[in-house]
Amino acid sequence: MIMINWMIRRSLFLFLMGTSIFIPSLSARWNDIDYTNSISIDASQKGVDGVILHLEYHVSNMDTVGKEKVGRKLVSLALGRSYLFSGRSLGRKVEGGSNDYEKYISRNIVGIHFGVSYRYYFPSNFGIGATYNHFSFNDESLNQQYVLADSTFMNGDFRNRIRLDYLGLNVYYYLETKRKKLSMDMGLGLGYLKYKDKQTVIYTYDVLGKSIGGTSEIAVNYKLNKKISFSFAFLWVTGTLWSYDVVDGNGLETVSLSKEKYEDIARENIIFKVNYLW
Repeated sequence: MIMINWMIRRSLFLFLMGTSIFIPSLSARWNDIDYTNSISIDASQKGVDGVILHLEYHVSNMDTVGKEKVGRKLVSLALGRSYLFSGRSLGRKVEGGSNDYEKYISRNIVGIHFGVSYRYYFPSNFGIGATYNHFSFNDESLNQQYVLADSTFMNGDFRNRIRLDYLGLNVYYYLETKRKKLSMDMGLGLGYLKYKDKQTVIYTYDVLGKSIGGTSEIAVNYKLNKKISFSFAFLWVTGTLWSYDVVDGNGLETVSLSKEKYEDIARENIIFKVNYLW
């Protein structure tokens, strides 16, 4: 009986010693900051031959699927091709018309998109951020013929220098695929949209407008390394003008549009982004 008790106590001693050696200490780290929640359990007891046994282990701040309980900060630069749905029809019209002008205003408005954004993603994969994007479009037809209302022929230029600037706040959701290098972002935003067109229809003037703007975005990301990733994205920017200002050498004129003639200045963008993560 004494031998059995000794064997039981010796087995318990070896089990506790082995457990204290092989149970790992788990920790979640990001940028050398330790987010570990440590729990120490004192399992001390008087062991065989007076040896004091002590078992300690740490439980890290990680969930059951192993996601790190830390946020992620992301800065992005974007460049791409942009399609504006309308905008040429705004401005001060010269009485009359011409086939040349009709052909000119029927051209598609295809410009360049540039953007920069900052995002912070929470451990839940939801994020918030701020973004600025700029649309630029230049087009012209020189020495065109225009017929005034009194049938007088005039030669002149048709020109558009359209700029749209958007500044707003966004919410995002980040979805990681089974392939760790690939992920997906989805975002929605609300902000301020500014429209400007330095326009020429025989005479030159500025068309100025502003609107509440909205954005929606979906992007596929490829992780190059721990810090840098690339994205291919579709971005929609929406806005509606219900009035605008025309400014020329004679002063400023505000043009108010009826509801059925509100001007849609929405655009769609195909963009490539470079992202930096820290």
